Amino acid sequence: MEGGIAKEKARMDLLWQELRARNIPLSIVVYPYPAQVLHDTTDSRQVQIWRQWCEGKCRRFISVFPPFIAAKQQCPASTLGCWYLTYFIFGDDHYSAAGNALVADAVIKAFRKTHRLKGGRHIWSRGKARVATRMYIDEGQQIPNRTRREICPGNLRAL
Repeated sequence: MEGGIAKEKARMDLLWQELRARNIPLSIVVYPYPAQVLHDTTDSRQVQIWRQWCEGKCRRFISVFPPFIAAKQQCPASTLGCWYLTYFIFGDDHYSAAGNALVADAVIKAFRKTHRLKGGRHIWSRGKARVATRMYIDEGQQIPNRTRREICPGNLRAL
């Protein structure tokens, strides 16, 4: 497992170097799989690895573990696994619409804390995996249409 982690860190180092060369800030979001929600804590090994890697490299590090762990803890004892049926597609590791909304809310909250968009415009839109309805991102930098990237699938809320 350590070899796989080292390999992923090396790939992320290449990405970070490429972005740094172009003066593009990097943000990392870590999110849990169902088994991690069931067995891990908000400070899981995955969170620790990527938080440490981000030190000195990332504009922001966002962990989506806390809202999922909190959702699990809010399930009544009589309804074990209610968090899974609510936030994941049954029989799958992918998020449901509610799970995507939980991720989007955490990302939006982190972006609101750490940067302000110029011109008061938003970068999120509702819809299927659409992002950047305006050409503003990170401190108002304009990004050409061809380089826009999807950030998070699902229904996203406007900032």
